[in-house]
Amino acid sequence: MGLVTVGCVLLISVYLVVSGIPAIREVGLVEFLFGPVWNSNAAEPQFGILPFILTSIYGTAGAILLGEDYEFGKDPQADKNRGLDMNFMDNK
Repeated sequence: MGLVTVGCVLLISVYLVVSGIPAIREVGLVEFLFGPVWNSNAAEPQFGILPFILTSIYGTAGAILLGEDYEFGKDPQADKNRGLDMNFMDNK
């Protein structure tokens, strides 16, 4: 099932890149990736995706910080004593 998911993500990624090649050629790769403004409805449209890239990076970093176990390096027996078995995948 995991390979199907990875395959679907790859297919979607390839489709997006192939579909976007004409626009990227017109705007320029550097301006597209590092342009700070996205304004497609302006008289002179601008297509910069840097704010979207940074938002994704900040969101991912925030999710990692919030989801990470803050008691890194603690005694694994403490989790079991509280009824939490962190090796749940091994208990089939």
